[in-house]
This record gives sequence, C-alpha cells and structure tokens, in this order.
Amino acid sequence: MDRSIVESLQSALKDLTKKAKKLQQSTNLASVRDLFDATINAYRQTFPYMSFDSSILHSKDFVNAVVKVLSKKEHELTNREAEVLTQSFLLTILLKLQ
Repeated sequence: MDRSIVESLQSALKDLTKKAKKLQQSTNLASVRDLFDATINAYRQTFPYMSFDSSILHSKDFVNAVVKVLSKKEHELTNREAEVLTQSFLLTILLKLQ
C-alpha cells in the first residue's frame, strides 16, 4: 500500500478519535451537533449518518428543537418543533407526578 495513503488514513483516524473523545465529554446536544457538523465537513461520507436530518434519528424535530433552545435560538423553532418540545415537557411532568 502507498505510504501516503497509510499516513492519510492514520491522520484521519487520529482526528476521528479526538472527535469521539470530545463527544464523550460533551455536556449538551448543541455541542454534540457542533461536533457532528465539524466531522461532516471534514469527512463528507459521514453526512448520511450524522446530518441533522439523518434517517437514524428517532425524532428529528425533537433533536433540532433541543439544539435550537440550547443555542438560544428559540425564535427559530418551527411550529412542529415547539409542539414536540411541549409534548415532551408535559410527558416529563406527568411521569414525575406518578
């Protein structure tokens, strides 16, 4: 195998390892989203798995809403995102009352 290919792979693995460690230390969804976006920018092939509208997300509206709230961008919430957040909040309250 060509030495430059091996060195390129080693560099990419070091970078991804660094990002994975940061991800484990992240304290909120907004910082996780930032890490995902940085990874997507560096490694385009990760887009289908890490994008904000990835098909592996359980609730895209919920994730997007939480990121907007944590980023102090509540004014950007769509009606659906606000509705999902409200439902989640109410469910949390009801569960705590039981």
